Order: sequence, then structure tokens, then C-alpha cells
Amino acid sequence: MFDATIALLNDHASIALCGLIDGYNLPHRPPGPSNFGMLLTKRVTTQGFIVLDHMNRAHEAEEHLASLIRDKEIDPVQTVVPGFEHLPRTFVQTFTHSRHPGKLVVDVT
Repeated sequence: MFDATIALLNDHASIALCGLIDGYNLPHRPPGPSNFGMLLTKRVTTQGFIVLDHMNRAHEAEEHLASLIRDKEIDPVQTVVPGFEHLPRTFVQTFTHSRHPGKLVVDVT
């Protein structure tokens, strides 16, 4: 997916990079995009970040995201797994190539 995106970037574009969970349990990171050099020739600025960099704005983000969900501007994807007994397996699936996109939740009620 990133390969296709690189070719469509404007010159002097900026992109934010966040998240590596897809590779936590892999012995080696997957190879990068074949057109990675285009980031140089397009003079793209990349900035990595982690959520901890912005914890002071968490409440603001929660309010904004809640309004986007309420107004149906975004549709969050989640899979709910019923039953406390499924907690260990479901937790492991969050770090593997699970077939469940989005948030993975265990309902223990």
C-alpha cells in the first residue's frame, strides 16, 4: 500500500509515520517499498511520532473523534469477541496477522 502512495505524493509533501504493530512478532521487518527513493526525489518530509508524544491532547482528540463518529463522518471498525475465556487468544491476535481489522475487543460482561 505504501508503495502506491509514494508515487502519488506531491513534491515537498509531508507525511506522518506511526505504528509498527504489524511486525511485532516477525523475526525481521518486511522489506521496504521498491520506490522508496522517490521520497528523496520528491523532497518529501517524513516525521515519525508515537501516541505518547501527544498525551496532553488526548481529551481533545477523544472529543473530536466522538463527534466524527456521532456525525457519521467516520465509521470505526471493531470486532467484539464475547467471553472472558477468549481473552488470552484475542490479546495475542492483536500482535499477529489477525483477520480482524480495526479494534479487537473482548466483552467480559
